[in-house]
Amino acid sequence: MRLLSSAIEWDCLRSIIIVSILVGGISIGSAKSDICTARDGLYSIDPSILWAQVEGLLELMPVRNENANIMGIFVPGENYLISGGLLGTAYSSISGKTYDIVIILTGTQSAQPGVFISSSTGFITPLGVLYSDKRLVDEIVKSCPSIRPVKRLSSDDFWYQLPFLQYVLGSSKIINIQIGESSFSNLKSLADKFGRIFSGKRVLIVGVGELAENENSLIVNKLDKVGIGELEAMDAKSLFLSCENGDARFTSKEVAAFTVLLVAKLEAKRGKVLKHIIATGFSQEIYKGMTAIVWSGKKRIERKMIELTPAEGMKLWDLSAAIISSGKVVRDIPRNLYSYKAGVFISLISGNKLVAQTGDFFTNMNIVEAVAKFSKILVSPSRIPRIEQSMLKNAVLTVSIANSVEGISMPKIDMGIYIRRGEKVVVSMPGEFADYSPKERLEKTCLKAGLPSKSWCNPECDVQFFTVQSFSGNLKEFDEQSIKK
Repeated sequence: MRLLSSAIEWDCLRSIIIVSILVGGISIGSAKSDICTARDGLYSIDPSILWAQVEGLLELMPVRNENANIMGIFVPGENYLISGGLLGTAYSSISGKTYDIVIILTGTQSAQPGVFISSSTGFITPLGVLYSDKRLVDEIVKSCPSIRPVKRLSSDDFWYQLPFLQYVLGSSKIINIQIGESSFSNLKSLADKFGRIFSGKRVLIVGVGELAENENSLIVNKLDKVGIGELEAMDAKSLFLSCENGDARFTSKEVAAFTVLLVAKLEAKRGKVLKHIIATGFSQEIYKGMTAIVWSGKKRIERKMIELTPAEGMKLWDLSAAIISSGKVVRDIPRNLYSYKAGVFISLISGNKLVAQTGDFFTNMNIVEAVAKFSKILVSPSRIPRIEQSMLKNAVLTVSIANSVEGISMPKIDMGIYIRRGEKVVVSMPGEFADYSPKERLEKTCLKAGLPSKSWCNPECDVQFFTVQSFSGNLKEFDEQSIKK
């Protein structure tokens, strides 16, 4: 993910935002009912003012965590005048980092019981659109039937986070989950399911809420001390019980506990308090505790390079060929392949022309599950355009296993290109556009998705490079061998 640098001049930023709106006009226009906007007056509608405001708050107390693997932050949900310094401190800690998805946890506005997830496709601020990960939302709803999808879910405390995310992360996809009254056992059960869903993904958890509130600042400070200690120690059950016993207080004990449960599932080790304040100025001279906390692990967990033997690769090819040819599933797959996770692409070529291709560079499935799933998708009757049996007679099937390449700015000829901008994702396989320079290959890849050729330069684009191991064969030969068996 490319970072929207604070060094960008506003004229340049304004151009980026205008281009973003123009480029995204079709998708926003066609699904405008699914795009949420903040309430009027929440923050300045002038992008330059909002950008400068966020930038100033981030620079008040910059945090240096270049080597930290930050998996979660806890921040207040108040307006920038009251909590801006804390927000800036927390979000500066993740500046320059990359995440596949950001999960924002907020409390329900009327203490409504249950857990809810936003089904909106995107959220627009004066700085542009942040899109929801629709596929992940669907997976969460399917795996967790108790979570109810709601289209118009987002609240003020959620919206206050978005400009900071846009500034420090660019175009990361986001999901908003609101938590009302819930038992600890239910939250723990959900966290276990989320842990499986998030496997293999780079996830940032953003818990939003305040601490204690009272007319006496000494009481607030005493309650905060206990609550902050539980957050640091990552003891979700003790935190929940402390709130029930009156020893600690949060605007939502459920949000605080669920945040800790999720960062623990991501293998965070301990929380660190960046800043704690007791703010006043609220109605009737109420004091309210607020804090900025980060959770991190010892090291960043990176996807391991996968290198298959020819025999292993052809077993995956047999699996794909059997599903495409007859809908049957090959059973004798080596067990070790179920432990590998990597990008998977399935391609059909007939008469030296690409007939169909499907797959994903980022998937939380193992490679056996991914090959099976994408092979079924390739020949699904609902696929547009549909693959006819006549196309398979002399088709060459290729199964490609993709490994990411880090630390380079331009792709080599043997590398594929993955570009994501909002809901649009496009892939050029290694060797595609081989007669062009690396920069021209990037431009051609953008055009392939219907994006302007220079979109890859846009900070809102996620650009990745990868290499593949490919295993190919003629489907006709597979059919003939199957008949002989």
